[in-house]
Amino acid sequence: MEVDLAGCIALVVGSETGPGGAVAQALGSNGAIVEVVTTSVLDESFPACERCIDDTIGRMGALHLFVNACALADINDESGEPDAFGRALVRMNALTTFAGTAMASRGYGRILNLLSVLGLLPAR
Repeated sequence: MEVDLAGCIALVVGSETGPGGAVAQALGSNGAIVEVVTTSVLDESFPACERCIDDTIGRMGALHLFVNACALADINDESGEPDAFGRALVRMNALTTFAGTAMASRGYGRILNLLSVLGLLPAR
């Protein structure tokens, strides 16, 4: 499906995974200007999440679409830490809060959160 997204500035966090990467690619192929951030550069702290949103707006001049796939990226966390998915949820909520606040202050924006229950299943 083709949608004219020319001029739309999108931030995709968690773009190192299949779904996040596919969304970033689809947005770009439909004309959006896409900034991608991997979860490896973000911790779950609120200042890091706020900086991610603020830095994107500073570089790009606006933020029209925020795609949050960061919890998906941690599903296959190799550390074996049982809290990896929980930390990803904290990061997802913080990013969504800061992106929503920034877009609301500008009067426009869309947020897409991608999440999977597969993160709750034991690793094979």
